[in-house]
Amino acid sequence: MPKGVYKRTEKHGKAISVGINRPEVKIKHSASCKIAQNRPETKAGRIAATKKRFENPAEREKQSILMQEVMNRPEIKSKMPVIMREINDRIEVREKHRIITIKQWAIPESRKNLKEALNRPEVRLKKSIRNTGENNPAWRGGISKEPYAFEFSEKLKESIRKRDNYTCQICKLTQEQVGCTLSVHHIDYDKKNSSGSNLVSLCNSCHGVTGGNREYWTKVFNGFMAELADAMVLKTIF
Repeated sequence: MPKGVYKRTEKHGKAISVGINRPEVKIKHSASCKIAQNRPETKAGRIAATKKRFENPAEREKQSILMQEVMNRPEIKSKMPVIMREINDRIEVREKHRIITIKQWAIPESRKNLKEALNRPEVRLKKSIRNTGENNPAWRGGISKEPYAFEFSEKLKESIRKRDNYTCQICKLTQEQVGCTLSVHHIDYDKKNSSGSNLVSLCNSCHGVTGGNREYWTKVFNGFMAELADAMVLKTIF
């Protein structure tokens, strides 16, 4: 057997393994690898090789399936939010994202595509759900609508306008005629009482008038609600 060449025994293999796994050796090896990987020629070669490999549609599809399998592992999915938050909080990463966003919005076609993507119904619904209630960073325990009740939402107000045929219940002008969305008035002037029987549609002008002589307007609107209730009963019967 030539000098310096010998058959590795199990004992020798274990000794090498122990030596390689020493903390100081691992740190030194890690530093050497980082230096080698960060050389311009090494990075350029790696990028070129990756681009060439992904020119093949079959390879792209293979890598896509592989990445989906990896990202859907429970242990990876549980770690990713924390990892991505840490990455996105880095100053250099945030600055890079800012520059990329500015460049994208500077291109008319990109700006148009981004707007269309952000305005898709499914995207807006997902964003709305993600930012509703306690998920919203501005959440203050449900007091954001004070002095109004939390139930006094745009959905509720729209249902009242629809019930009143989008017509002001004082001047009888429609929402289209007044040229703006009708206000929804609290009949008993209690902003916490958001039941349907306490809400009525008014144009902005008439809504301003109801600020005074409250007893009179309360009687008027209670009469209107009584008539409405009778009409609903008759509609149910016939």
